[in-house]
Amino acid sequence: MVNALVVPWESDEATLSMSVTSARVDGWAIEHLNLGTIKLTDAGNDRTRIAIAPAEPIRLDQQTPDSPGRIFDNFSRLIQRRFQVAS
Repeated sequence: MVNALVVPWESDEATLSMSVTSARVDGWAIEHLNLGTIKLTDAGNDRTRIAIAPAEPIRLDQQTPDSPGRIFDNFSRLIQRRFQVAS
């Protein structure tokens, strides 16, 4: 089951911006909800700067496991772990 779609929408030699959306299907209708944007920038020396901007403020204490805010937060954490520099 897919909970979020990640769509690269803007890039250059050093930066990639990705839109994170969720999709809800009701018959033939598909509703897309913008969850936020994640921007990856080459910081040099094999490092990546990560900027995370949720579409709306996320209050995790008020979220269910499958709510849009929780989905975006979980995906953001995966991206951060992937690009985190090992010490």
